[in-house]
Amino acid sequence: MCAINGFIDFQSIEPKGTIIEKMNLALVHRGPDAQNVFSKQHTHLGHCRLSIIDLAKGSNQPFHSSCGNYTIVFNGEIYNYIELKKQLPNFKFKTNSDTEVLLELYVVMKEKCLDLLNGMFAFVIFEHQTGKLFMARDRFGIKPFYYHLNNKGFTFSSQIKGLLASNQFERVLNQDKLHEFLMHQSINDPYTLVKDVMSLQSGHFAVLEHKQLSISKWYDLEKVIQNKKANNSDAKKNIKELFNKAIALRMRSDVAFGAFLSGGIDSSMVVASMSQSSEKPVKTFSVVFDQQAFSEQQYAELIAQKYKTEHTNILLKPDDLLAILDDAFQMMDHPTADGINTYLVSKVTKEHGLTVALSGLGGDELFVGYNHFKLAKKIARFRYVFSLPLFLRYLMIQCVGLFSSVSEKLKAVLLIKRYDLSIIYSILRSNFTPQMSQDLLVKKSVDSNTGFIEQKENIYASISLLEFDHYLKNVLLRDSDVMSMAHSLEIRVPFLDHNLVEYVIGLSDNLKEPTWPKKLLTESLDGYLPHEIIHRKKMGFTFPWKIWLKNELKTLCEQQLKFLKSLSYFNADYIDTLWNRFLNDQISWSRIWILVSLGRWMQENDIK
Repeated sequence: MCAINGFIDFQSIEPKGTIIEKMNLALVHRGPDAQNVFSKQHTHLGHCRLSIIDLAKGSNQPFHSSCGNYTIVFNGEIYNYIELKKQLPNFKFKTNSDTEVLLELYVVMKEKCLDLLNGMFAFVIFEHQTGKLFMARDRFGIKPFYYHLNNKGFTFSSQIKGLLASNQFERVLNQDKLHEFLMHQSINDPYTLVKDVMSLQSGHFAVLEHKQLSISKWYDLEKVIQNKKANNSDAKKNIKELFNKAIALRMRSDVAFGAFLSGGIDSSMVVASMSQSSEKPVKTFSVVFDQQAFSEQQYAELIAQKYKTEHTNILLKPDDLLAILDDAFQMMDHPTADGINTYLVSKVTKEHGLTVALSGLGGDELFVGYNHFKLAKKIARFRYVFSLPLFLRYLMIQCVGLFSSVSEKLKAVLLIKRYDLSIIYSILRSNFTPQMSQDLLVKKSVDSNTGFIEQKENIYASISLLEFDHYLKNVLLRDSDVMSMAHSLEIRVPFLDHNLVEYVIGLSDNLKEPTWPKKLLTESLDGYLPHEIIHRKKMGFTFPWKIWLKNELKTLCEQQLKFLKSLSYFNADYIDTLWNRFLNDQISWSRIWILVSLGRWMQENDIK
């Protein structure tokens, strides 16, 4: 796990190594073990290394091929690198690193090597003879890759902070995407919140040649699923085998590793499988609170006792959060509602000597873990309602509202022009509804397309595909990467092993019906978890933000909301309305915190 940086100069061949050095310095926390730069005429590559596989200096990057014609900078892990060596039977490896395997595979196979990789990655390979730059990102966007292209040159980095440190462009807010950000706490790649800073899309590769950038898609999850057509027979046996194999691959490490343990089904399954594969007790970490309504301590300790892990409870109090809040905001690469959760647990995990931690992230998206899966299916059963005129549907909402509380999101769903699962998902998954997002902005959005793709009718599979392409990639994985790497901690996500993902999403919906939480997963790994874990109420990994925002963090909230109100494109009166509604328990804390996060991020990074 590392940071990669680069600058290709279009205007001169004067030394530009200082640009890369500044970019490396901005991201040194991602790779404290070694920082190096490679320059050849117009091309300048930088790398900050966090040593995990083959700790020897010979594996430092930028790394050169045996023929001397190729140089790579690589962020991530190729878990099946040992098996991939068989693809090069006559090659004599000089290191034990996955970096060398990846580079030599590319030399032989070019972009075709991507299909063989099982891992998380973003890498760039420079071809010395042609001057071509080849870039690629993993299937699901676990590892980030940002870039900026103008007449000065092409700049890339593992984080937006790295790009900003290059000073090769103006730091301007992408106002055209504010509506989308307010709705979803994120912007769908290839765009970002910084104008003209782009994100290479997951499952894509790019080639820079003769100052021209071309981008191609190398992996399409939906097409793979359609082509494979998973067999429902022996599904539970196959899931168990695929899951345990995914865990075993992600336990390959030359440094100490452990696991996050919330006490929920996903993280508990990860710990259970790790314990069966490990000769030593697994090290586990949980965040606990004095407020019992938020604490999952008893469930985490139940799993820790069952599998005899070396367990650490991290007791979090408001003062603890306040003490690290400034540091967390400084590390924040993008405004986030809950990335600070990961920042704090990663901090303590690293302080206990770990460099790698496995996470249960992705289990909800894969095994129908969210309520909106079931709600979307219920809406689909009544799709005939969407054929009614809008005024009749509005009257229905008014009538139902007399007898029950109709949520803002459900109202928004009922008033869409026609039944469309992708639009319904977009609304159900939103932080602010489309109307609330519009009300926050002085200039109304003219772009009604939030970037959500159209899906065919197979409800659970379709929602999973949408989750992977949007919330998982653009919020959860982004926050997980940035906030863990702020402490030089690598997070691995076994639920996102592509073999497991392709198989599970391809299964029919009737197998995934959540009669109880994660029914297909818990039946497939029967006996791994006690009854109390499987049938407990889902809490999710969150802090007592509602309490803190009204007390210890109230001043911070008011300061940042005041800053947003000073900006010409925000509706100051509506911001006041939202703040008052939150104080009166009429809207959730996340709607306020994402605004606070946006204001602080803009000021921290001097975004105009």
